[in-house]
Amino acid sequence: CNSACSVANAQQLAERVRDDAEAAPSAAALEAVWQDVSHTDTYKRDHGFYVYGYTFAGICVAHGAKPNKVGASIDAVFEHVGADTVNGTELQAERIELANSDEGGGWHEYDWPVHLHQADPSTPKVIVLKTKRAYIAKITAFDGAEYYVGCGFTDAPCETHGAAGSGQGV
Repeated sequence: CNSACSVANAQQLAERVRDDAEAAPSAAALEAVWQDVSHTDTYKRDHGFYVYGYTFAGICVAHGAKPNKVGASIDAVFEHVGADTVNGTELQAERIELANSDEGGGWHEYDWPVHLHQADPSTPKVIVLKTKRAYIAKITAFDGAEYYVGCGFTDAPCETHGAAGSGQGV
């Protein structure tokens, strides 16, 4: 659901990482921010909210849910999480366009494959597409290098579930 809580959590986390990364005065300080994103709870919130970061070339520099994906391309990360139906190159271009906007970021909405839980693991996987919203924020580092970070959630109908969407990033 597009609840105010989910929207606020995602935007606040992405902007907090942006602010901390842009304030980093050196490569070591910037790497410390990426490490915190990937390996601590500093940039996480309850209900699955975490931040991910990529270079404009599509290389993962931080991932709050899958730190082992740091250094991988966006396509490799998507393949690993079972999102091989998502075109990482297109998604990357859309995120960079948002990051380069006059606002320095904004909301990105896209379809995301969700694996439904099945009681019998021998049955074929059932995958449905859910709308995902992520807040994207541009980072210009101390040396002029450009990155973007994002944090988002999968929409769930409020009238049915009565709760905010599940926080997730990618």
